[in-house]
Amino acid sequence: MNRYFVLRDPPRSRLFTWLSGSILAAAALLASVNQANAQSLCAKYTDIAKHLSANYSEAPVSIGLASNGGLVQIFSSKEGETWSIVMTMPNGMSCLLAAGESWENLPPKFRGPKV
Repeated sequence: MNRYFVLRDPPRSRLFTWLSGSILAAAALLASVNQANAQSLCAKYTDIAKHLSANYSEAPVSIGLASNGGLVQIFSSKEGETWSIVMTMPNGMSCLLAAGESWENLPPKFRGPKV
């Protein structure tokens, strides 16, 4: 007579379930922290422009109009060591969207067609 043994919840499965839940909880926590940090990086345009100029020697190098009515500017230091992207809304509030290092302007042949 053959006997079959069935494991209801092997230890590996429980560990996987616990790790998956932990990773999802950590991701949710990080997302909420990033949203809170992003909200605190808004101020009057003149204050942000002065800060970027004084602390990083950055000035506007590109500008464009976003579909939500905001004005998007890319600030960069003269040699491109640092860069920042700022969006200014029609109500005058500006927010720092991104920042980084090693900005490079593309030569005209790589920019694509004008629309």
